[in-house]
Amino acid sequence: MTPAVKSLEDIAAYPSVKGPARCPVFKYKYPVKEGLVESNLVILRVYTVDKDTKELVVIGSCMMQLFTKQGDQYKLNVGGFQLRIKSGLPDTSKPLNGNSMDALPNVPGCSILIRILPRSETYIEAEDYKSGYYRSQQCEPYISEVRILEHYVKDDKFPLSVTEAIHRLQIDEKKATVGTLEQDENQLVQLLKDRLDKKHLAPKAPPKDLDLTRLINYDISRGVDIQVQSAYGLNIEGLYCNGFVRVSPGNEAIDLERTPEGYGGEEKFLTSKHDYGSLQKSPRWLDMASILHPHHDVNSILLIQIFSLDAVYKPTADGSGPGVVTGKDGEDPKLGVDSQLGWTALPIFNGPYVMQGVHVLPIFVGTPSREFLQMALTTPVLDTFKACIQDKTITLDSNFASMVVHTWDGHYDKDETVPQPRIDEYLTVDKPDKFNKTANNRKGKLMSELVTKTMSPEDVQNESLVKREIEYFEESMSKTFYELMESALMNAGYGPL
Repeated sequence: MTPAVKSLEDIAAYPSVKGPARCPVFKYKYPVKEGLVESNLVILRVYTVDKDTKELVVIGSCMMQLFTKQGDQYKLNVGGFQLRIKSGLPDTSKPLNGNSMDALPNVPGCSILIRILPRSETYIEAEDYKSGYYRSQQCEPYISEVRILEHYVKDDKFPLSVTEAIHRLQIDEKKATVGTLEQDENQLVQLLKDRLDKKHLAPKAPPKDLDLTRLINYDISRGVDIQVQSAYGLNIEGLYCNGFVRVSPGNEAIDLERTPEGYGGEEKFLTSKHDYGSLQKSPRWLDMASILHPHHDVNSILLIQIFSLDAVYKPTADGSGPGVVTGKDGEDPKLGVDSQLGWTALPIFNGPYVMQGVHVLPIFVGTPSREFLQMALTTPVLDTFKACIQDKTITLDSNFASMVVHTWDGHYDKDETVPQPRIDEYLTVDKPDKFNKTANNRKGKLMSELVTKTMSPEDVQNESLVKREIEYFEESMSKTFYELMESALMNAGYGPL
């Protein structure tokens, strides 16, 4: 409680071991006789044992104003409340109030029911949630939460009860076997209290927050969202380029058939929309995320290849529509060996989860080598990068070019994702500063100059004409690129885009 009330101990409530593990039930009251002031806030923190790391962690926290001002008086904030659980803690350098945690990230689908009541000697049974007693407006689920909650409902691998969760933890930590599991309720409560005790934290270290990128297991029907955002330091001034993304299955998934719904097949897509305010050598793409549905395999990876098109765009004389794309000598445009500028790769999965985050990746020249693809079937991407560089079977781009790709779990809409970490450990294949220096170099020609060089000096001064011609250019070039890429894929034995 803040401001602190010296006569009060911290709240420490434990759930019924007979209750459900997903929605634990507490029969607990915390009586307060004296020492309260109008500005008192109650901060509740929810702890658990991380099922992957077995560390004691904080799921999240919530905050409640104990009193409300009604006219000139403060009165106890009596009633039932459903509060969102937030990840992290508020900024304590500023005065705290009931809204101090509003800007913190939500823990999706996670809330807590509390009641504030006039002091009573006896425990008053809680009203049923469906009765409408609890003020729950702030917990109306957004669409991504609905998907996540539906996933949890269908998850038959999660423990049904708190008792089952305790038993699983005992077995995982080799503190019991199936035949020696504790069944006595009082002993189970004691086991629960002991395992959630702060003695399990590192000395003088605050508890870690639960990693929100590991909240939900991968579901092939929801897939993984992938957005190619940008590249830096490409040697392509004067060229139009796009990224081609495909799934390279790991050793366990490579021979799996498509699901009856069609998931798990040949998964691929091509970028097509550009930011014409970006540099030609450091293009930004504006495509919406593509959703792929690969089979789960911790060694499955995304391969991203960068292809360029050295072509000539000729606008129409009257500017009435998209122009014509030809090769430099007037022949049909084509993609050849020289069109393959470079490539990179990233892992799709982190254990049973999607590897969510903004990946900063080194770019290699040419195409992925057979040695790289073979080793990547069973070996993590970064280890494979380093081993193949050492064996000289892949070569880093000499400009230390890099690429940024964002991936997240398909349960989330992009504007509803949990905080996404920047994952740049891949740059340790060399000195990361070399890649950062290249990425920070802002000198060069703009993408828009690919268009304006085809226009008259007078028309270039007309902003609306330039904008219109950029749209025509993008339409023509992306259509040509798509057709050439699809033809190349079909000739190589792949399916269409």
